[in-house]
Amino acid sequence: MPLEVTNNNGMWVTDRRTSVDYGQALERLVAAYPHAEKIVVVQDHLSTQSKAALYQAFSPQKAHFLAQRFEVHFTPKHGSWLNIQGLEWSALARQALKERVGNKAALVKAVDHWLTR
Repeated sequence: MPLEVTNNNGMWVTDRRTSVDYGQALERLVAAYPHAEKIVVVQDHLSTQSKAALYQAFSPQKAHFLAQRFEVHFTPKHGSWLNIQGLEWSALARQALKERVGNKAALVKAVDHWLTR
């Protein structure tokens, strides 16, 4: 299990970006919205980001239960959404991450401060 850091606002940072990490993130979404009939996820085309990740992270029964809760939409491989995401990352880097961040706890704290501002 990867080392993780969580802050009070629910930001979750792990050591890696594996399929199991993604499956656990989907489980956290279900826990955060227990009464939602469907949770709509808009995501890019990373190979680790699929409902199959749930079956790597959990038993088949639990994975099936979680998979039924999601409606997944993929972003276009080319398009303006990339520009929007790039602008957000650029603003974060310029405003909150001007210097090297030494560890995950410091990263979570810096990004959390930036988000609340």
